[in-house]
Amino acid sequence: MELHPAGGGVTSALDITADFTVPAEGLEKNLVVKSGTTATITLNGDLTVAGHHAIEVEQGATVTIKGIGTVEAIGGGFAPLYNNGTVTIDGGTFYKNESKGHYYAIQNDRDMVINNATVTMDAGEFGGSITSSLIENGGAADGVRNLTINGGTFTGGVDNVKNDAEGVLTVNGGNFTNTINQTIYNMNVATINGGTFNVPSVPDDGQHINAALHTSAPAPDSIGKGILIIKGGTYNAESLLTTDGVNGNNPIPQVKISGNGVYNVKYLVSPDYQHNADQFDDTEVTGGTFASGVELPALPDGYFKYDVVDPATKEPVSIVTDEEVAFDDATIDYAMKVGDKYVMDLPELALQYGVFNNFVGGLNGTDGGSVELNGNSVVATTAGHAAVTVTFNGKTRTYNFVIADTATDVPDVTPPVSTDENTDIAAPNTGAEMPSVLMVIAGCVVAILAAAYSAKYAARVS
Repeated sequence: MELHPAGGGVTSALDITADFTVPAEGLEKNLVVKSGTTATITLNGDLTVAGHHAIEVEQGATVTIKGIGTVEAIGGGFAPLYNNGTVTIDGGTFYKNESKGHYYAIQNDRDMVINNATVTMDAGEFGGSITSSLIENGGAADGVRNLTINGGTFTGGVDNVKNDAEGVLTVNGGNFTNTINQTIYNMNVATINGGTFNVPSVPDDGQHINAALHTSAPAPDSIGKGILIIKGGTYNAESLLTTDGVNGNNPIPQVKISGNGVYNVKYLVSPDYQHNADQFDDTEVTGGTFASGVELPALPDGYFKYDVVDPATKEPVSIVTDEEVAFDDATIDYAMKVGDKYVMDLPELALQYGVFNNFVGGLNGTDGGSVELNGNSVVATTAGHAAVTVTFNGKTRTYNFVIADTATDVPDVTPPVSTDENTDIAAPNTGAEMPSVLMVIAGCVVAILAAAYSAKYAARVS
Protein backbone atom coordinates (compact mmCIF):
# COMPACT_ATOMS: atom_id res chain seq x y z
CA MET A 1 0.00 0.00 0.00
CA GLU A 2 1.32 3.40 -0.96
CA LEU A 3 2.15 6.00 1.67
CA HIS A 4 0.78 9.51 1.23
CA PRO A 5 3.23 11.99 2.73
CA ALA A 6 2.38 15.67 3.05
CA GLY A 7 5.45 17.61 2.00
CA GLY A 8 7.59 14.55 1.24
CA GLY A 9 8.27 13.73 4.89
CA VAL A 10 8.58 9.93 4.59
CA THR A 11 12.11 8.68 3.99
CA SER A 12 11.10 5.00 4.18
CA ALA A 13 7.96 2.97 4.71
CA LEU A 14 8.33 3.40 8.48
CA ASP A 15 10.09 6.72 9.03
CA ILE A 16 8.17 9.98 9.51
CA THR A 17 10.17 13.20 9.41
CA ALA A 18 7.43 15.72 8.52
CA ASP A 19 3.62 15.98 8.37
CA PHE A 20 1.92 12.78 7.28
CA THR A 21 -1.65 11.80 6.40
CA VAL A 22 -3.08 8.29 6.74
CA PRO A 23 -5.24 7.88 3.62
CA ALA A 24 -8.98 7.32 3.77
CA GLU A 25 -8.60 3.73 2.51
CA GLY A 26 -6.37 2.95 5.50
CA LEU A 27 -2.80 1.76 6.01
CA GLU A 28 -1.14 -1.41 7.34
CA LYS A 29 2.42 -0.14 7.94
CA ASN A 30 3.77 1.13 11.23
CA LEU A 31 4.92 4.73 11.52
CA VAL A 32 8.08 5.77 13.36
CA VAL A 33 8.40 9.49 14.11
CA LYS A 34 12.13 10.07 14.02
CA SER A 35 14.15 11.95 16.62
CA GLY A 36 14.46 15.66 15.82
CA THR A 37 11.17 15.69 13.89
CA THR A 38 8.26 18.04 14.54
CA ALA A 39 5.23 16.75 12.65
CA THR A 40 1.47 16.26 12.53
CA ILE A 41 -0.10 12.87 11.77
CA THR A 42 -3.62 13.21 10.40
CA LEU A 43 -5.81 10.10 10.63
CA ASN A 44 -8.07 10.36 7.60
CA GLY A 45 -8.33 6.55 7.64
CA ASP A 46 -7.48 3.60 9.88
CA LEU A 47 -3.95 2.49 10.74
CA THR A 48 -3.86 -1.27 11.45
CA VAL A 49 -0.47 -2.80 12.20
CA ALA A 50 0.56 -6.36 13.16
CA GLY A 51 3.80 -7.16 14.97
CA HIS A 52 4.83 -3.55 15.74
CA HIS A 53 3.72 -0.50 17.66
CA ALA A 54 1.39 1.19 15.18
CA ILE A 55 2.79 4.66 15.90
CA GLU A 56 6.16 4.93 17.61
CA VAL A 57 7.57 8.31 18.64
CA GLU A 58 11.29 8.39 19.24
CA GLN A 59 13.01 10.38 21.97
CA GLY A 60 13.53 13.93 20.76
CA ALA A 61 10.56 13.83 18.36
CA THR A 62 7.46 16.01 18.69
CA VAL A 63 4.18 15.02 17.05
CA THR A 64 0.51 16.03 17.06
CA ILE A 65 -2.03 13.33 16.18
CA LYS A 66 -5.47 14.34 14.93
CA GLY A 67 -8.27 13.06 12.72
CA ILE A 68 -11.04 10.49 12.75
CA GLY A 69 -9.30 7.19 12.04
CA THR A 70 -8.70 4.20 14.31
CA VAL A 71 -5.20 3.08 15.26
CA GLU A 72 -4.79 -0.60 16.17
CA ALA A 73 -1.77 -2.76 16.96
CA ILE A 74 -2.13 -6.55 16.74
CA GLY A 75 0.10 -8.81 18.82
CA GLY A 76 1.42 -9.14 22.34
CA GLY A 77 3.77 -6.40 23.51
CA PHE A 78 2.65 -3.86 20.90
CA ALA A 79 0.65 -0.67 21.46
CA PRO A 80 -1.35 1.40 18.98
CA LEU A 81 0.73 4.33 20.30
CA TYR A 82 4.10 4.17 22.00
CA ASN A 83 5.67 7.50 22.94
CA ASN A 84 9.25 8.23 23.99
CA GLY A 85 9.13 11.87 22.86
CA THR A 86 6.48 14.59 23.04
CA VAL A 87 2.94 13.86 21.83
CA THR A 88 -0.28 15.88 21.68
CA ILE A 89 -3.46 13.96 20.79
CA ASP A 90 -6.33 16.00 19.34
CA GLY A 91 -8.46 13.21 17.88
CA GLY A 92 -8.62 9.63 16.71
CA THR A 93 -9.42 6.25 18.26
CA PHE A 94 -6.75 4.06 19.81
CA TYR A 95 -7.94 0.46 20.11
CA LYS A 96 -6.41 -2.68 21.57
CA ASN A 97 -8.02 -6.12 21.18
CA GLU A 98 -6.53 -8.25 23.95
CA SER A 99 -7.66 -11.51 22.34
CA LYS A 100 -5.05 -10.75 19.63
CA GLY A 101 -2.22 -10.01 22.06
CA HIS A 102 -1.94 -8.37 25.46
CA TYR A 103 -0.55 -4.84 25.85
CA TYR A 104 -1.53 -1.24 26.49
CA ALA A 105 -3.51 0.84 24.02
CA ILE A 106 -1.21 3.79 24.80
CA GLN A 107 2.20 3.65 26.46
CA ASN A 108 3.77 6.96 27.43
CA ASP A 109 7.44 6.96 28.35
CA ARG A 110 8.06 10.70 28.17
CA ASP A 111 5.58 13.60 27.71
CA MET A 112 1.99 13.43 26.46
CA VAL A 113 -1.11 15.63 26.39
CA ILE A 114 -4.48 14.15 25.43
CA ASN A 115 -6.97 16.86 24.51
CA ASN A 116 -9.48 14.63 22.76
CA ALA A 117 -9.34 10.94 21.92
CA THR A 118 -11.25 7.69 22.18
CA VAL A 119 -9.12 5.03 23.86
CA THR A 120 -10.64 1.60 24.30
CA MET A 121 -9.72 -2.02 25.05
CA ASP A 122 -11.73 -5.22 24.89
CA ALA A 123 -11.32 -8.93 24.20
CA GLY A 124 -13.01 -8.76 20.82
CA GLU A 125 -15.54 -11.18 19.48
CA PHE A 126 -13.57 -14.17 20.76
CA GLY A 127 -13.65 -13.05 24.37
CA GLY A 128 -10.97 -13.93 26.89
CA SER A 129 -9.18 -12.14 29.67
CA ILE A 130 -8.11 -8.51 29.95
CA THR A 131 -4.68 -8.31 31.58
CA SER A 132 -3.31 -4.88 30.58
CA SER A 133 -4.01 -1.33 31.63
CA LEU A 134 -5.60 0.81 28.95
CA ILE A 135 -2.96 3.56 29.30
CA GLU A 136 0.44 3.18 30.92
CA ASN A 137 2.25 6.32 32.08
CA GLY A 138 5.82 5.39 32.93
CA GLY A 139 7.40 2.01 33.41
CA ALA A 140 11.14 2.71 33.14
CA ALA A 141 12.90 4.26 36.11
CA ASP A 142 15.01 6.79 34.21
CA GLY A 143 13.09 10.03 34.57
CA VAL A 144 9.68 11.60 35.11
CA ARG A 145 6.84 10.68 32.74
CA ASN A 146 4.23 13.43 32.31
CA LEU A 147 0.70 12.69 31.15
CA THR A 148 -2.02 15.36 31.05
CA ILE A 149 -5.57 14.41 30.06
CA ASN A 150 -7.90 17.29 29.21
CA GLY A 151 -10.69 15.34 27.54
CA GLY A 152 -11.71 12.18 25.73
CA THR A 153 -13.40 8.84 26.36
CA PHE A 154 -11.45 6.05 28.06
CA THR A 155 -13.03 2.60 28.35
CA GLY A 156 -11.66 -0.78 29.39
CA GLY A 157 -8.41 -2.26 30.55
CA VAL A 158 -7.57 -3.64 33.97
CA ASP A 159 -7.63 0.05 34.82
CA ASN A 160 -8.09 3.02 32.50
CA VAL A 161 -4.82 4.72 33.47
CA LYS A 162 -1.88 3.20 35.33
CA ASN A 163 0.30 6.01 36.63
CA ASP A 164 3.51 4.12 37.30
CA ALA A 165 6.22 4.78 39.88
CA GLU A 166 7.80 7.64 37.93
CA GLY A 167 4.56 8.96 36.43
CA VAL A 168 3.14 12.43 37.02
CA LEU A 169 -0.52 12.42 35.98
CA THR A 170 -2.87 15.40 35.69
CA VAL A 171 -6.50 14.85 34.74
CA ASN A 172 -8.54 17.96 33.89
CA GLY A 173 -11.43 16.25 32.09
CA GLY A 174 -12.61 13.19 30.22
CA ASN A 175 -14.99 10.29 30.70
CA PHE A 176 -13.46 7.17 32.28
CA THR A 177 -15.30 3.84 32.61
CA ASN A 178 -14.09 0.49 33.92
CA THR A 179 -15.85 -2.75 34.84
CA ILE A 180 -12.83 -4.70 36.08
CA ASN A 181 -11.13 -2.46 38.63
CA GLN A 182 -10.62 1.23 39.30
CA THR A 183 -10.36 3.89 36.60
CA ILE A 184 -7.06 5.38 37.85
CA TYR A 185 -4.26 3.31 39.41
CA ASN A 186 -1.73 5.70 40.92
CA MET A 187 1.73 4.72 42.13
CA ASN A 188 3.40 8.13 42.19
CA VAL A 189 1.78 11.59 41.90
CA ALA A 190 -1.69 12.13 40.42
CA THR A 191 -3.79 15.30 40.44
CA ILE A 192 -7.43 15.17 39.37
CA ASN A 193 -9.10 18.50 38.66
CA GLY A 194 -12.10 17.25 36.68
CA GLY A 195 -13.62 14.42 34.67
CA THR A 196 -16.19 11.68 35.21
CA PHE A 197 -15.10 8.34 36.67
CA ASN A 198 -17.49 5.40 36.41
CA VAL A 199 -17.13 1.92 37.89
CA PRO A 200 -20.65 0.50 37.51
CA SER A 201 -19.73 -3.07 38.49
CA VAL A 202 -16.80 -5.44 38.87
CA PRO A 203 -16.58 -9.25 39.03
CA ASP A 204 -17.85 -10.51 42.38
CA ASP A 205 -14.95 -12.91 42.93
CA GLY A 206 -13.14 -11.30 45.86
CA GLN A 207 -10.22 -10.29 43.64
CA HIS A 208 -11.63 -7.09 42.14
CA ILE A 209 -12.53 -3.88 43.94
CA ASN A 210 -15.37 -1.55 42.99
CA ALA A 211 -13.55 1.72 43.63
CA ALA A 212 -13.09 4.72 41.39
CA LEU A 213 -9.45 5.39 42.30
CA HIS A 214 -6.47 3.43 43.59
CA THR A 215 -3.36 4.96 45.12
CA SER A 216 -0.50 2.74 46.19
CA ALA A 217 1.35 2.71 49.45
CA PRO A 218 4.76 1.79 47.98
CA ALA A 219 7.54 0.12 49.91
CA PRO A 220 9.97 2.53 51.61
CA ASP A 221 12.68 1.97 48.98
CA SER A 222 10.31 2.59 46.04
CA ILE A 223 10.57 5.75 43.96
CA GLY A 224 6.78 5.98 43.88
CA LYS A 225 5.34 8.55 46.28
CA GLY A 226 1.70 7.49 46.56
CA ILE A 227 0.35 11.07 46.39
CA LEU A 228 -3.22 11.61 45.19
CA ILE A 229 -4.68 15.12 45.00
CA ILE A 230 -8.38 15.43 44.11
CA LYS A 231 -9.76 18.89 43.38
CA GLY A 232 -12.81 18.05 41.29
CA GLY A 233 -14.58 15.50 39.11
CA THR A 234 -17.63 13.26 39.44
CA TYR A 235 -17.19 9.75 40.82
CA ASN A 236 -19.76 6.98 40.39
CA ALA A 237 -18.67 3.79 42.16
CA GLU A 238 -19.26 1.79 45.32
CA SER A 239 -16.12 3.30 46.89
CA LEU A 240 -13.94 6.27 46.06
CA LEU A 241 -10.54 4.92 47.20
CA THR A 242 -8.61 1.75 47.61
CA THR A 243 -4.94 0.94 48.19
CA ASP A 244 -2.68 -2.09 48.46
CA GLY A 245 -3.47 -2.56 52.11
CA VAL A 246 -0.82 -3.03 54.79
CA ASN A 247 2.29 -4.62 53.33
CA GLY A 248 5.38 -4.72 55.52
CA ASN A 249 6.51 -1.21 56.34
CA ASN A 250 4.56 0.52 53.60
CA PRO A 251 3.99 4.19 54.42
CA ILE A 252 0.51 5.70 54.42
CA PRO A 253 -0.36 7.21 51.02
CA GLN A 254 -1.09 10.93 50.96
CA VAL A 255 -4.61 11.77 49.82
CA LYS A 256 -5.96 15.34 49.75
CA ILE A 257 -9.57 15.97 48.68
CA SER A 258 -10.64 19.57 48.15
CA GLY A 259 -12.59 21.73 45.71
CA ASN A 260 -16.00 20.93 44.25
CA GLY A 261 -15.91 17.23 43.38
CA VAL A 262 -19.10 15.16 43.45
CA TYR A 263 -18.75 11.74 45.09
CA ASN A 264 -21.65 9.40 44.35
CA VAL A 265 -20.16 6.60 46.42
CA LYS A 266 -21.21 4.45 49.35
CA TYR A 267 -17.79 4.46 51.01
CA LEU A 268 -14.92 6.91 50.96
CA VAL A 269 -12.52 3.99 51.45
CA SER A 270 -13.30 0.51 50.15
CA PRO A 271 -14.04 -2.00 52.93
CA ASP A 272 -12.98 -4.91 50.70
CA TYR A 273 -9.32 -4.95 51.74
CA GLN A 274 -8.36 -5.79 55.32
CA HIS A 275 -6.64 -2.81 56.99
CA ASN A 276 -7.51 -0.64 54.00
CA ALA A 277 -9.02 2.06 56.20
CA ASP A 278 -5.88 2.22 58.34
CA GLN A 279 -3.85 2.99 55.25
CA PHE A 280 -5.93 6.12 54.68
CA ASP A 281 -5.62 7.56 58.17
CA ASP A 282 -3.80 10.57 56.72
CA THR A 283 -6.54 11.42 54.20
CA GLU A 284 -7.65 15.06 54.39
CA VAL A 285 -11.04 16.24 53.16
CA THR A 286 -11.60 19.99 52.83
CA GLY A 287 -14.21 20.15 50.06
CA GLY A 288 -16.69 18.26 47.92
CA THR A 289 -20.24 16.94 47.81
CA PHE A 290 -20.67 13.40 49.13
CA ALA A 291 -23.57 10.97 48.96
CA SER A 292 -25.54 10.83 52.19
CA GLY A 293 -24.07 8.51 54.81
CA VAL A 294 -20.48 8.49 53.56
CA GLU A 295 -18.18 8.39 56.58
CA LEU A 296 -15.58 11.14 56.36
CA PRO A 297 -12.45 11.69 58.43
CA ALA A 298 -12.44 14.45 61.01
CA LEU A 299 -12.44 17.81 59.24
CA PRO A 300 -9.57 20.24 59.85
CA ASP A 301 -10.25 23.40 61.83
CA GLY A 302 -12.22 25.91 59.79
CA TYR A 303 -14.07 23.34 57.66
CA PHE A 304 -17.69 22.28 58.05
CA LYS A 305 -20.02 19.54 56.82
CA TYR A 306 -23.66 20.31 56.03
CA ASP A 307 -26.34 17.69 55.36
CA VAL A 308 -28.48 19.08 52.55
CA VAL A 309 -30.36 18.05 49.40
CA ASP A 310 -28.86 18.07 45.92
CA PRO A 311 -31.06 20.47 43.93
CA ALA A 312 -30.56 18.48 40.71
CA THR A 313 -31.18 14.93 41.98
CA LYS A 314 -33.30 15.81 45.06
CA GLU A 315 -31.18 13.26 46.95
CA PRO A 316 -29.66 13.94 50.38
CA VAL A 317 -25.97 14.77 50.25
CA SER A 318 -23.27 16.19 52.50
CA ILE A 319 -21.17 19.15 51.42
CA VAL A 320 -17.80 20.02 52.93
CA THR A 321 -16.74 23.66 52.76
CA ASP A 322 -14.78 26.36 54.57
CA GLU A 323 -17.89 28.57 54.60
CA GLU A 324 -19.54 28.73 58.00
CA VAL A 325 -23.29 29.07 57.60
CA ALA A 326 -25.55 30.68 60.20
CA PHE A 327 -28.98 29.12 59.65
CA ASP A 328 -31.33 28.35 62.56
CA ASP A 329 -34.93 27.29 63.01
CA ALA A 330 -36.98 30.50 62.91
CA THR A 331 -40.41 31.94 62.10
CA ILE A 332 -40.73 35.31 60.39
CA ASP A 333 -44.15 37.00 60.03
CA TYR A 334 -44.61 39.75 57.47
CA ALA A 335 -47.41 41.83 55.96
CA MET A 336 -47.33 43.34 52.46
CA LYS A 337 -49.55 44.15 49.46
CA VAL A 338 -49.98 42.40 46.13
CA GLY A 339 -46.99 43.17 43.93
CA ASP A 340 -44.52 43.81 46.77
CA LYS A 341 -41.26 41.89 46.98
CA TYR A 342 -39.79 40.50 50.18
CA VAL A 343 -36.11 39.54 50.17
CA MET A 344 -35.20 36.57 52.37
CA ASP A 345 -31.80 37.13 53.95
CA LEU A 346 -30.30 33.69 53.31
CA PRO A 347 -26.68 32.49 53.13
CA GLU A 348 -25.43 31.56 49.66
CA LEU A 349 -25.23 27.84 50.51
CA ALA A 350 -28.82 27.88 51.78
CA LEU A 351 -29.88 29.44 48.48
CA GLN A 352 -27.95 26.77 46.56
CA TYR A 353 -28.81 23.71 48.64
CA GLY A 354 -31.89 24.68 50.66
CA VAL A 355 -35.25 23.02 50.07
CA PHE A 356 -37.82 25.69 49.22
CA ASN A 357 -41.56 25.12 49.57
CA ASN A 358 -44.33 27.60 48.84
CA PHE A 359 -47.62 26.87 50.64
CA VAL A 360 -50.96 28.54 50.04
CA GLY A 361 -52.03 29.79 53.45
CA GLY A 362 -55.41 30.77 54.81
CA LEU A 363 -56.94 30.52 58.25
CA ASN A 364 -59.36 27.60 58.20
CA GLY A 365 -58.67 27.44 54.43
CA THR A 366 -60.83 30.47 53.72
CA ASP A 367 -58.44 33.09 52.35
CA GLY A 368 -55.55 31.40 50.61
CA GLY A 369 -53.08 33.93 49.22
CA SER A 370 -50.12 33.20 46.98
CA VAL A 371 -46.54 34.25 46.34
CA GLU A 372 -43.95 33.53 43.66
CA LEU A 373 -40.36 32.55 44.48
CA ASN A 374 -37.37 33.83 42.51
CA GLY A 375 -34.09 32.96 44.21
CA ASN A 376 -34.24 34.66 47.58
CA SER A 377 -37.08 37.00 46.57
CA VAL A 378 -40.76 36.45 47.39
CA VAL A 379 -43.32 38.40 45.33
CA ALA A 380 -46.91 38.65 46.60
CA THR A 381 -49.36 37.71 43.83
CA THR A 382 -52.74 37.09 45.51
CA ALA A 383 -54.29 38.62 48.64
CA GLY A 384 -54.72 36.39 51.67
CA HIS A 385 -52.25 34.28 53.62
CA ALA A 386 -49.26 32.28 52.29
CA ALA A 387 -46.12 30.69 53.68
CA VAL A 388 -42.62 29.86 52.40
CA THR A 389 -40.36 27.37 54.16
CA VAL A 390 -36.62 26.92 53.62
CA THR A 391 -34.93 23.80 54.99
CA PHE A 392 -31.13 23.58 55.23
CA ASN A 393 -28.92 21.25 57.26
CA GLY A 394 -31.94 19.79 59.07
CA LYS A 395 -33.32 23.18 60.18
CA THR A 396 -36.34 25.03 58.82
CA ARG A 397 -37.02 28.72 58.50
CA THR A 398 -40.68 29.67 57.96
CA TYR A 399 -41.89 32.93 56.43
CA ASN A 400 -45.59 33.70 57.07
CA PHE A 401 -47.12 36.35 54.81
CA VAL A 402 -50.36 38.34 55.13
CA ILE A 403 -51.07 39.90 51.73
CA ALA A 404 -53.46 42.82 51.18
CA ASP A 405 -54.90 44.02 47.86
CA THR A 406 -53.66 47.59 48.33
CA ALA A 407 -51.12 49.47 50.42
CA THR A 408 -53.85 51.08 52.53
CA ASP A 409 -55.02 47.63 53.64
CA VAL A 410 -51.60 46.43 54.86
CA PRO A 411 -51.89 45.95 58.66
CA ASP A 412 -49.23 46.59 61.26
CA VAL A 413 -49.90 43.21 62.84
CA THR A 414 -49.76 39.87 61.08
CA PRO A 415 -52.09 37.06 62.11
CA PRO A 416 -50.15 33.78 62.11
CA VAL A 417 -50.83 31.27 59.35
CA SER A 418 -52.66 28.82 61.57
CA THR A 419 -56.15 28.15 62.88
CA ASP A 420 -55.54 30.06 66.11
CA GLU A 421 -57.90 33.03 65.62
CA ASN A 422 -56.97 34.86 68.81
CA THR A 423 -53.23 35.29 68.32
CA ASP A 424 -51.73 38.29 66.56
CA ILE A 425 -47.95 38.49 66.01
CA ALA A 426 -46.23 41.85 65.71
CA ALA A 427 -44.30 41.94 62.43
CA PRO A 428 -42.20 44.97 61.53
CA ASN A 429 -42.06 45.33 57.74
CA THR A 430 -38.35 44.66 57.30
CA GLY A 431 -37.01 42.93 54.22
CA ALA A 432 -39.56 44.14 51.68
CA GLU A 433 -38.88 46.37 48.72
CA MET A 434 -41.85 48.82 48.57
CA PRO A 435 -42.08 52.20 46.84
CA SER A 436 -41.29 54.93 49.35
CA VAL A 437 -44.58 56.80 48.66
CA LEU A 438 -46.59 53.71 49.48
CA MET A 439 -44.56 53.21 52.63
CA VAL A 440 -45.53 56.72 53.74
CA ILE A 441 -49.21 56.16 52.93
CA ALA A 442 -49.19 52.85 54.80
CA GLY A 443 -47.54 54.49 57.79
CA CYS A 444 -50.10 57.34 57.92
CA VAL A 445 -53.17 55.15 57.80
CA VAL A 446 -51.96 52.23 59.88
CA ALA A 447 -53.35 53.50 63.18
CA ILE A 448 -56.79 54.08 61.67
CA LEU A 449 -56.84 50.79 59.80
CA ALA A 450 -55.62 48.61 62.64
CA ALA A 451 -58.95 48.62 64.46
CA ALA A 452 -60.93 48.27 61.23
CA TYR A 453 -58.69 45.41 60.02
CA SER A 454 -59.03 43.57 63.34
CA ALA A 455 -62.82 43.77 63.17
CA LYS A 456 -62.84 42.77 59.50
CA TYR A 457 -60.43 39.89 60.17
CA ALA A 458 -62.43 38.56 63.15
CA ALA A 459 -65.62 38.54 61.09
CA ARG A 460 -63.83 36.87 58.19
CA VAL A 461 -62.63 33.82 60.13
CA SER A 462 -65.52 33.36 62.57
